[in-house]
Amino acid sequence: MGDNFFTLWPFLMAFFGLYLAVRLLRKPKWRDTHWWLWLSLASTILHNFEETGFDLLGRRFHIHAFVCARLGLYRAEIALCPADAPFFFIVNLVHTWLLTTMAITTGPRRPLGAAIAVAISLIDAVSHVFFAVTSLSYNPGFVTAIFVTGPVGLGFFRTCRDRGWLPGQQQSVTVACGALVLVSFWFGLALAAAGRMSKSALWWEEMVKGFLPLLALLFKRIPLVKMYSMKE
Repeated sequence: MGDNFFTLWPFLMAFFGLYLAVRLLRKPKWRDTHWWLWLSLASTILHNFEETGFDLLGRRFHIHAFVCARLGLYRAEIALCPADAPFFFIVNLVHTWLLTTMAITTGPRRPLGAAIAVAISLIDAVSHVFFAVTSLSYNPGFVTAIFVTGPVGLGFFRTCRDRGWLPGQQQSVTVACGALVLVSFWFGLALAAAGRMSKSALWWEEMVKGFLPLLALLFKRIPLVKMYSMKE
């Protein structure tokens, strides 16, 4: 895959995410958990654009410099940073497209797996807030974390709670899974930055890790909600 692809894909996905969000918000279904899953997909795509497209300060792909700085790599050392465009493409492909799409497809039958997909985005939003508070500075993805993915994630879980489709024990599992994914994200990057993991191994680790939450789809079937149709 060439550099042009990695330059264009955040913009193409952003157009789709914006279209999907507008389409969903034209006919909101605040008590429909499956509608929230669709909205989670749209919100995560828009969040990804603030990270890998342009942030609110007009910086292109500044998530690269931000993550590298968290790993202790600056300027001359930044060439050693494993958090490049192909890496973020793999992360977003697996966690946004594969996992969330599977959650939308199987959500009515497997609410635990669907909730884990949303929990990953919600915990990611919390991490953006944490970095902003501890550094007292803006980071790429912070604004959409506060106003988009965070509220959507909370809305999804509130709806699950209100309608009794996700018991408290399962809610704890989803939060733990989301936190585990985030910790492993930084752990893998730290190993690669230290030269203890190759870049290709890091990519494979992200791909394999992205499939693990899908195992939750094998758990007990609990009716979640009637299938939401985009044609409605």
